[in-house]
Amino acid sequence: MSYFESRLKVNFKNLDEINEKLKLCEQLRIRNLILEPKNNLLEINPKIKDSLQKLTEINLFYRITLLDKNLKELKKHIKLCKNNPEIISIESTSQDIQKYAATDTRIDLISFSDYNVLKTFSKGVLSLANQNNKFIEFSLTPIMSNYRSYQSKAFRKLHRSIKLAINSHAKFIISGNFNNLYDLRNPRALISICHTLLGIPLGEAKKAFSNNVKALLKKAEQRSNKFIFENGVELI
Repeated sequence: MSYFESRLKVNFKNLDEINEKLKLCEQLRIRNLILEPKNNLLEINPKIKDSLQKLTEINLFYRITLLDKNLKELKKHIKLCKNNPEIISIESTSQDIQKYAATDTRIDLISFSDYNVLKTFSKGVLSLANQNNKFIEFSLTPIMSNYRSYQSKAFRKLHRSIKLAINSHAKFIISGNFNNLYDLRNPRALISICHTLLGIPLGEAKKAFSNNVKALLKKAEQRSNKFIFENGVELI
């Protein structure tokens, strides 16, 4: 089974920084990695992708996360990246944006990686996401904090949110999403953390790092395929 680290933020203008991170990922035996630009890029040049892939044997994939604070900004930006082959995700504390993202076919993923965003996780958004074949993202970043009170709150909220997603049969992925380079772990280690500390059934934890990520990547690829008109309908 192929496992993924589904979110590693990098500066696409700094190849030395990216190369350093890729080398560490190789040492950790990470085989599949999804990179996200730090600098709010709405499009990733294919030439940059080719250059990065030549730096490593890791299978590289890409995502763009929109961090807009209001619907007007989001609608403007989503038009600019609607044909991108990358995963398009949103991360916002606004439930209006979350609900909009759950129904817009140009958006693949609703991220609850950040603790302040995780606090807004709701049954309403989860239900809309399920109805519209959207993926949800959780992250282990909040529970890696050195501040015990913050860590405890984040742990409880993350545990409850993932349990709700599992009981609702939601499609969800889990990323490390670590800002500190030396917090990076092999996905197998993160699966173990999810199972032993968060109580996620082992099968669900594995899917969140593997099959669900593959399905998300396929969804993004199909979204940018002009011959696919809707889910299950393709012009041959």
